[in-house]
Amino acid sequence: QILASKMFNELDQPAPQTRYIALFIDDVYEGLGIHIALADSRTNGQYDSESEFPVLPDLEELKQWARDTPAGDAFYAGIRERFGLEKLTDLLCVYSIMGTVHLYDEEFHLYKEQREDSLWNVIPAVSHRSFGKNLREELQETQRPITPMLNDYFAYEYPIDESEVTNSLIVKFHQTPQLREQFGKRLLYLMDEVFTPNWFDTRIDKLEEKIGAYMQRRDGFERRQGQHHSPAETWPYQVEALRDFIELRYAFIRSMLLFDRPVAWHNRVEMHLSTEDSGRILFTDDAGWTIAAIDIEPDGIQGNPEVLLYLTPDHENDGITQNWHAEVEGGSISGTITLYYRNDIAPDGRDNYYMHDDAVGRQWELELFLDGTAVDSRPNPFSNKVTAEVRLSGSHILQLLHGE
Repeated sequence: QILASKMFNELDQPAPQTRYIALFIDDVYEGLGIHIALADSRTNGQYDSESEFPVLPDLEELKQWARDTPAGDAFYAGIRERFGLEKLTDLLCVYSIMGTVHLYDEEFHLYKEQREDSLWNVIPAVSHRSFGKNLREELQETQRPITPMLNDYFAYEYPIDESEVTNSLIVKFHQTPQLREQFGKRLLYLMDEVFTPNWFDTRIDKLEEKIGAYMQRRDGFERRQGQHHSPAETWPYQVEALRDFIELRYAFIRSMLLFDRPVAWHNRVEMHLSTEDSGRILFTDDAGWTIAAIDIEPDGIQGNPEVLLYLTPDHENDGITQNWHAEVEGGSISGTITLYYRNDIAPDGRDNYYMHDDAVGRQWELELFLDGTAVDSRPNPFSNKVTAEVRLSGSHILQLLHGE
């Protein structure tokens, strides 16, 4: 929530103010919350194309126009007459970066000044501005049985457009070629020039400095243990998961913009490397799924290897029910490899590669096995990943299995 607000602030976009609040009852710590300011009377109402709530005449006219006007030139001309288009585009881009496009159907507020020539502006949703859709309908956590918010699951393959919404304004925005092109260009600009990895790292570091001590407290919670989101010792891994989400979400978005709606070569990546390559390399298929990453030190590549990396199912595995196949021809690769797996059991989730339906379970015990031999590994179940040092040359099978 706080990080999302900072994104809107960076763009000079009106957004509800937020701040952290530590709750103490009778001097006993009971958790950390967020105070979110509500939209005030200057807004003209909540925009929902199917809403039955009474709205002001100007807003009703806007909703009727959005319903009646087909996508295309007429819609493009009409939306430019009615909206501060840059602000609307930025709102859609930020929601796409966050992976919360479902909010298009839930809530955002509109306002405009009481002048004849004023344009509509948008205010983002008051709540649910989290990174990734962490609602898992029909599922419950044993520690928090009253809520479907499952914070320990990790997913980032959420659409960037209107494919899962019914809001006519947003649907037709993305179906109008001129607006879709403007949206894609602006989204890439924001990723490359504004919300860079360094931008996120700096602000995550500041937020961690502010709330880290509270998130790792072991005392308190006398009235409701469920107020603590997770065991205190897992906090660094959850912070890491947020950074991982940004990296993997960006790779997914780039694939979506490049390939639009790809249908082939899921879980398969081919790449040509040379001795000049170093640093971090993502193996992302054309559907936007990153199946692995490797951090290569200088001189970590010998020759000019052709690399093929792909997955095949193996339900006999005691751990992750997929095998990673690495074919490295014409050279070798040495570095720190990270293997990513899916663990998303939502009804609309992509898949679950873990042998159980647990968000975490025994995933802390996962180790990377290279051609049947265990390698010193570091798992992070909150990012669905395991990391290890490897050298690859020729054909290999990599597995993520429960260690002894």
